[in-house]
Amino acid sequence: EKMALSLLAHVAALGWTLGDLAFRRAQPAEAPLIFSRLFREKMNPIGVKPERFVLAWDKPKGAVAGFGQIRPVGDGACELASLIVEPAYRGLGVGTVLVTKLLARHRISGDAG
Repeated sequence: EKMALSLLAHVAALGWTLGDLAFRRAQPAEAPLIFSRLFREKMNPIGVKPERFVLAWDKPKGAVAGFGQIRPVGDGACELASLIVEPAYRGLGVGTVLVTKLLARHRISGDAG
């Protein structure tokens, strides 16, 4: 309960809500951003295709809050992969919303990404 209260205080101090996020497919020009974050988090970038990623964009700040992808692993199967939430946005629900958006998009279109 104490942790939840401190999280609420943190979010209130930011003056920020999840409603400030927009979600969109990553563009090829954003590959350097994606690769730099993958390296920072010590993730393997082999086989990464930026067009598979969905970005969470903080509209008021004009900054990426996080991103993730669903990628094919063979035989028609896919996996949730490369989920990154920027440090300033961790613990605020960004990752949860990203996963929800990725899964919904995959269910609707069968799109691996």
